[in-house]
Amino acid sequence: MRLDRLIPVLLTLSIEQSACPANDQTCLCLDDGFIKNIEGCVLTSCPLKYALITQNITWTACDFPLHTHDYGTRIFRIILFIVLPTLSIVLRTVTKFARLSTWGWDDYTVFVAYVSENHLFWEASRTLNNGQRLSWCHTFLCTCFVSLRLHGVEHNGAGMDLWTLTTEQITNYFKAFYALQTLYHACIDVIKASILFMYLRIFHLPDEKIRITLWITQGVNLLSGLLFIFIGLFQCRPVSLAWTFWTGEATGKCIDIAQLGLAHACINIGLDVWILILPATQIWNMNLAMRKKLAIMFMFSLGLFLTVVSIIRVKYILDFKKQPLNPTVAMMPAVLWSDIELNVGIFTACIPNLRQFFVRFILGRSERKKSLSLAVAGDKGFNSHSMPKTPTFTQQLSELDTVDMGQSQDGSASPVNKTPQA
Repeated sequence: MRLDRLIPVLLTLSIEQSACPANDQTCLCLDDGFIKNIEGCVLTSCPLKYALITQNITWTACDFPLHTHDYGTRIFRIILFIVLPTLSIVLRTVTKFARLSTWGWDDYTVFVAYVSENHLFWEASRTLNNGQRLSWCHTFLCTCFVSLRLHGVEHNGAGMDLWTLTTEQITNYFKAFYALQTLYHACIDVIKASILFMYLRIFHLPDEKIRITLWITQGVNLLSGLLFIFIGLFQCRPVSLAWTFWTGEATGKCIDIAQLGLAHACINIGLDVWILILPATQIWNMNLAMRKKLAIMFMFSLGLFLTVVSIIRVKYILDFKKQPLNPTVAMMPAVLWSDIELNVGIFTACIPNLRQFFVRFILGRSERKKSLSLAVAGDKGFNSHSMPKTPTFTQQLSELDTVDMGQSQDGSASPVNKTPQA
């Protein structure tokens, strides 16, 4: 049977299963069972393209409310998505040029994550909104940004009912979402790499087992990131099916992107928790006053918020699976929380430097105390003539906790390394 003839038949069958008379439109519109029967019947019998036509007819006839852009949250999104990470990066850079801490791979990787998230955003928004054609390289990056933020997101219909969009908007939306997945996987892994590189700078001593653990964690993070990027890029065969599947005219096969998102989220949360545990176990065993231990651990524990955001995101991935007919609305919360996760991740990676900035420039304290050299000399039993050229564990922690950790409560120098094992 032709599709244009099948849809009226499905509507008739749904009406027959309703307790409402066929000519009572008000009753039919208020019958939730009738509406769900139409959605389920059409979705299982027709390609999504024709299911959307039926949905549009039903929603228009019943005058159901439609989802629209939530302009009320735009200021919040601008602050969160642009101001928070940008301010974090700027203050981090200030601490570097002020020589409060040295440059390292943790700085370079977090800059890559920031640029990947924010670079060319305004150019991309303007270009896509003007309908101009972009090269593949620019399209890949820019549609990721635009699908996630402000003008580009709204221009392609994110947050709006799918059946109210044009065919061009729907295709562009799924193209953007396809690119967004790859960008998300890359950014979140680079952010984790930055945090791990920071730990490697702190726990620098070659005999520390923690360094081996950190490098193994770095390897797991890299491999999992590459794996999910690869799966995301080739989630459909052919690849173009990722944004043309909805027409029902292309042939091929795609994996369940919701299952892919859940699998990545589980690994992501596991790594987040592990990355929180690693520094806590080291700091707790140090010869520091309890107040200082708790202060440093609290600074690192702010990364717990990143884990909480990841868990919240899982909830919305599950909700997305419940609305197959309206993915532009169902995907939006998960997309929003993905962006929150990335920006909070950049902020988390910059927390030690933000604390440096606050203590030095707001409180006006000096990072270096004259007694620090004595504390460093006691680190791991080194004397001043046999110390390595690489900054020691104590020196690196002095960069993160600008309070002098090399003095005991009576003002005398005391070692801050781990308690030696008998």
